[in-house]
Amino acid sequence: MIDRLNIAIVGAGIGGLSAALALRARGMNVTVFEEAQSPREAGAGISIPPNAAILLKRAGLCEAIEKITTRSQGLTLRTSRGEPVPRPSATPTVPSYQIHRVEFLEMLLGAWAGTVRFGHRCVAVNDVGSGARLTFADGAVCDADVVIGADGIHSIVRREIGLTASPTSEGIVAYRGLVQTPKTVVGRRLARLEHVDGRRS
Repeated sequence: MIDRLNIAIVGAGIGGLSAALALRARGMNVTVFEEAQSPREAGAGISIPPNAAILLKRAGLCEAIEKITTRSQGLTLRTSRGEPVPRPSATPTVPSYQIHRVEFLEMLLGAWAGTVRFGHRCVAVNDVGSGARLTFADGAVCDADVVIGADGIHSIVRREIGLTASPTSEGIVAYRGLVQTPKTVVGRRLARLEHVDGRRS
């Protein structure tokens, strides 16, 4: 029986690094491979709801998150007609967060402090009986007990294991904007406004 699996993760984005931290917390040997030559992340802010915060807490990350953002004071979802969307109440003992993608990735990299092999573009994944073998564009290979594909919507890992489904739009559109705190928002005056990236305005 294998006590400590050797796990290779393809993709050093938020998903790949989160998986790496969770697996390391369970005592696994993890190596992360990334096509880019250096860390990179794009986009604006993301929400970390209570269910995701629970998983991050298990990996010991909530304290690090609170150093770079603030807890959400509340969230209202509305339809395109302005009607409130009913949603279950958040677990009161578990916070949620709004955080900037770049800052979140930097936090994950700092918490990981393990091996991230940048400049490794995966081109093939093969079954070798006792596990899997990754082959990279520069000719490097890596054998692992388990391979996790966290390499985005154009995933090479997904293609190599025969999954051909393409991503589809859910038809959801998000509009982002800034509102000065003295202004009235949804019929009430706010003492402060938290942007989607967690910074106060």
